[in-house]
Amino acid sequence: MDLTQAIAELADPAELAVVIDAAMTQLAGAVFTASTEGQLLETAEVLERANRRFDGANSALLAEISDRGAYRKAGFLSLHAFLAGGLRLGDGEAKRRRITGAGIARLANLQGEALPPVFPATAQAVADGAISADHVVEIDAVMRKIPAAADRATRAGAEAQLAEVARDLTPSGVRTAG
Repeated sequence: MDLTQAIAELADPAELAVVIDAAMTQLAGAVFTASTEGQLLETAEVLERANRRFDGANSALLAEISDRGAYRKAGFLSLHAFLAGGLRLGDGEAKRRRITGAGIARLANLQGEALPPVFPATAQAVADGAISADHVVEIDAVMRKIPAAADRATRAGAEAQLAEVARDLTPSGVRTAG
């Protein structure tokens, strides 16, 4: 059994998080001097894709923490307070993560049923590792500028188009394109 298969058999998200932490600890101590320039560039691309996918996984986790009110168990009155103070992210990063999660996570309705993401094409692009949380924040900013009178199909089309162009643009380029 290879490493990929072994990891695929881990079903518990907490176990997967431990594996990721262990791998990142190893990687943080890695020496890249023997790597070719091509290997260095490929490693940078792989790590960036993983980082972007992490944004999606983190959003799913934060949605569950929010839906359950789990932050209260840690002594906080809101998800934002937990992120900013409990995880020591500060207000700016806490806000960025809340905006990202609100756009791409599957949040629960009042009956506890999981709803599709508000920005489904954006969520898929994050899952693909093609765009980051910073792209999501910019897509959210552009989408907020669309008048409330715009119909659902127009909004969905705009979001899909933004998610598609975000795959080729920087986060600030998304705002310019929108």
